[in-house]
Amino acid sequence: MPGPLAEGLDARSSVFRDLTLLEVGDSDPDWDQTALEPSADSDPRILSFICALPRLTHLGLYSTLSSATLRTLLNGCHKLQLLVFTLSSTMQEAYSSIEWATTLPIRDPRIVVSVWRDWPECVDWDGPT
Repeated sequence: MPGPLAEGLDARSSVFRDLTLLEVGDSDPDWDQTALEPSADSDPRILSFICALPRLTHLGLYSTLSSATLRTLLNGCHKLQLLVFTLSSTMQEAYSSIEWATTLPIRDPRIVVSVWRDWPECVDWDGPT
């Protein structure tokens, strides 16, 4: 969701009421990876909007989250079945991403973390040739 949310955008409107899968972010390193985190630069309505989607079952993110934001998503998205983190990284960042995943104070079977160096690693269903 680039830019601020449009005024009056309602997650329960007919446009969004049947949405079950949502991917937030972009694998582009120039995208603001902290858009969901509360800060002076982020829009708190993004997180509220996601939590208000009545049928959301699958959520994909391209960045790590604070424990508080993660709890908000897990508790606020009542139908959520899967929360997938697809984390792009260099070797040094990969360790940070793996460390983030293994030290999360929240253990929830809905959380899946994938760390990759090259995009084809996470989309090649046939494996290396």
